[in-house]
Amino acid sequence: MSKAQGSRTDKEQVDFLMNLSQQRQSQGKEIYEASCVKCHKLHSPDQFNSIDWVKIMKKMGPKAHLDEIQYNKISLYLVQNAKH
Repeated sequence: MSKAQGSRTDKEQVDFLMNLSQQRQSQGKEIYEASCVKCHKLHSPDQFNSIDWVKIMKKMGPKAHLDEIQYNKISLYLVQNAKH
């Protein structure tokens, strides 16, 4: 059984997922900072709630010519750090 199919302990799986999430979030932050600043000032993720960020990304993602992976990584970063 591969590690992806459940051979990790529960704690190992949680740690793996948290690390994966942090990596993707970090990548999303880097892409956000590099892409979005080309056209306007950057907004702090906590400036908007998660629903607002989804709406903003639906509008701005195509304008920024983001591919699906970039779009999802930026969206993950923004939503996970949004105002609650």
